[in-house]
Amino acid sequence: MDTEIELKLIVPENAGHIIEQQLLPKLDAQVEQHQANLYNQYFDTPEQALRQADIGMRVRGVNGRFEQTIKTAGKVVGGLHQRPEYNIPLQDNQPDLSLFPEHIWPENTDVSLLQQQIAPLFTTHFLRSSYKLTLTNGTQIELVFDQGEVLANGRKQAICEVELELLSGNAGDIFDVAEALMALCPCRLGQQSKAARGYMLAKGKELEGRELPRFLELTDNVDVETGLCQALETLLSQWLHQEACYLDSTHLKDLRRLNQALAMLEQTMQLYAPLLGAEVLQQCQQSLTLYRQRWHWLEGLLAIKGLRSKKGPYQKRLGKSPELLSYLHGRQQGILQQYQPEQILLTGDGGKVQLALSKLLWQKPWRELGDAWQAPLQREARECLKQRWQSVAAALPGQIPQSVSTYMSNEGLIRQALYEGFLLANVFSDKPDQFRAPWLDILDGIEELRMLQSLQLELPAAGIEDTNALMAWSQEKLQALWQVMEQSRNAALQQDVYW
Repeated sequence: MDTEIELKLIVPENAGHIIEQQLLPKLDAQVEQHQANLYNQYFDTPEQALRQADIGMRVRGVNGRFEQTIKTAGKVVGGLHQRPEYNIPLQDNQPDLSLFPEHIWPENTDVSLLQQQIAPLFTTHFLRSSYKLTLTNGTQIELVFDQGEVLANGRKQAICEVELELLSGNAGDIFDVAEALMALCPCRLGQQSKAARGYMLAKGKELEGRELPRFLELTDNVDVETGLCQALETLLSQWLHQEACYLDSTHLKDLRRLNQALAMLEQTMQLYAPLLGAEVLQQCQQSLTLYRQRWHWLEGLLAIKGLRSKKGPYQKRLGKSPELLSYLHGRQQGILQQYQPEQILLTGDGGKVQLALSKLLWQKPWRELGDAWQAPLQREARECLKQRWQSVAAALPGQIPQSVSTYMSNEGLIRQALYEGFLLANVFSDKPDQFRAPWLDILDGIEELRMLQSLQLELPAAGIEDTNALMAWSQEKLQALWQVMEQSRNAALQQDVYW
């Protein structure tokens, strides 16, 4: 049994040329290289019993030689893949499950019955260019560039990726090689395996977006490091997932979730940098801030999308004006054409930040600065939440009416406080939902305010007949929404804290 430790990078089609002509000459390493056409057939039962047990099973053919492989449940930590695998030589391309060790199977598995039921599900076929790197410190890394396709049920998806696998030595050296490659061509971290993509094709489905959990999974006795690492793992995974979703489907809701993950990662750095005194966290925060600035137009785009949405809060009235909806559709397409989100995702700028975060998770550099990382998180969380919510209460005090502009200008502060609640709330035994509910309502109200303000900005240029009527209607809605938000604010300021 081997345990893979590898980093997967999604790369452009010309990556092979860049690796050979630019990367390898710059690396201080001995290089052994070879190429092979790999044909892989993946097997499962009709009910996908192996997949449900988080087992991947394939037979690989190379130059007339065959090998069957099972990969069991592993984990992806910040883009670094760690997964046990078992490899058995075969005489031909027919799998034989009885040859695998018995202990790898879930309890009460009938291996002989599985053998009767498994059948080919999908295939992957790609040219693999392999480079065994021996670094001066003795670390050995295999760099492979795979280019080909996944095939299932007449559908296909391209494969174009680099995998950096630790053969022996220091896993941290993988990041140095990845950084060198990222300096030469645009890359992003990959989270989905070839097998996972094959299963999606076999089902005829596209990758589906997902919402974050209500709160980060923590317990009341965790230390500061655990809180930070859990946040980085969860949010980086969400970033990678939503990025892949948008590139697969171009649904704007995936960009919204992606942007939320970026904002929460930025908040994570801001929260933990003072606790750990690690300059590298501040550097990551700065990188995240710079990258998020590339998405400055997204809020406006989502406001227009909200106005057009059939499930939006104002569809009943706006749906009566096809001319307006047509105009808003044009505006939405114009913004997408101007800023080209696919290109932002493919430039490699985000990939460099992803790699830096993944490196943080692996190296844990704050341990070299003292023992602050071992402090109880609950103690630190109580003080952080206290200070943050005091700032919110000071910005939006009770008994004093607050204007629409005040709510809009304090949106960032409210989000920061709620994001910190996401990161920290589970270390307390009291439930935070009652405290957070009115503030979440206010945040929803701010997003609706942005929609109405966006409508008022767009109406003069839309050139429709009922502009004046819609302007008056939107102002009435804005006023009514403001009143509801005032009620939520007064209720929010009366809640007992949960920390």
